[in-house]
Amino acid sequence: MAEMYAKKDRVHLMNLIKKRINNTPNFALLVGGGASISSGVKPTSQMIAEWRQQLHRQSGSTDNFDEWLKTQDWYGDEEEYSILFGKLYDQRSQRRIYVEECVKDAKPSWGYIYLANIVAHNYFNVVFTPNFDDLLNEACFMYANCRPMVCAHDSAVADIRVTSLRPKIIKLHGDFLYDSIKNTIGETVSLEKNMQDKFMQFAREYGLVVIGYGGSDRSIMDILDMMVRSEGYLPHGLYWCIHKGSKVSKKLDRLLRRERVYLVEIDGFDEFMAELHKELELALPDAVRDPYKATTDRLNRFIVSNKDSAHPVIKKDVTELEHQIKGFEKAITREARERLVPNVFLAEAQFARGKYKEAVVYFEKELVRKPNDSSLVKVD
Repeated sequence: MAEMYAKKDRVHLMNLIKKRINNTPNFALLVGGGASISSGVKPTSQMIAEWRQQLHRQSGSTDNFDEWLKTQDWYGDEEEYSILFGKLYDQRSQRRIYVEECVKDAKPSWGYIYLANIVAHNYFNVVFTPNFDDLLNEACFMYANCRPMVCAHDSAVADIRVTSLRPKIIKLHGDFLYDSIKNTIGETVSLEKNMQDKFMQFAREYGLVVIGYGGSDRSIMDILDMMVRSEGYLPHGLYWCIHKGSKVSKKLDRLLRRERVYLVEIDGFDEFMAELHKELELALPDAVRDPYKATTDRLNRFIVSNKDSAHPVIKKDVTELEHQIKGFEKAITREARERLVPNVFLAEAQFARGKYKEAVVYFEKELVRKPNDSSLVKVD
């Protein structure tokens, strides 16, 4: 089947992503639900399997499951996920609760950690997603010291500027935190007007890389099909990453036959992001590469000076934190201590008590660690 489409290999795509002009990204990214499976989000296929069994039980049919399933008009339909969701959960609030349960224990996989760092270095400035999880935003905040703008409301998306330097995550179908999420066949037949307009606005400036998305709902696929048939959209083309050996849906089959649309076979979301991260020659952020150092730096920034800690509750908590840090300092090895102990915090605590000699010892240790850090020089 893949032989019928225009194909590019993943190295070719990575090179296109890498070659920016004035650090301006060439592509926006569309991330689908397949990217979140390794993070602990239940895959669509598992949801469908469970819903089929549930509907069979509810039907009261005496036919065995397989025979009953063959008689259902929704069985095997490309919109089966949306159809069954609507059958089993009548109200948006019920569907929101179900989605919240599906994503509550999810944690960012390596793929999202790599992607967060790639976003932080501005190789992607805007990410579209039909997903309800918050994995990319969480990875950006926890691991890449990056705070994207997240938009899940049609009424708010109109205010997002294409030229904004801040990374943007645009949830095309809403967020599980709100009852306005879209997941039934009636709801996903089209995007809200502002979402559609913003999607098309960005498509005039960027190409699009799609990953982890099978192309199952009309709301997104109809817009993509329109854009690749029109002038002025997706100037760098549309590159659709698909897991090797995966089946192509009818909607995706039609799109892949259009000009400027390319199929890219990958080993998986995590694997592709790992390869792209390496190709871009990025180092892992400190929160991943050296989590102890990252924690130490956060504690150092958390220091409260004597004049700022006059409140008795704050002083008490700062003192308790200091004791915990000292206990940690005694428990770890000397080599680790030199790397991990938040010397600035301990120095400030001693300085606030008037124990200047003890404070100087900790400041000197930090100066050895960071000899060019001018913030360590006190000017009174």
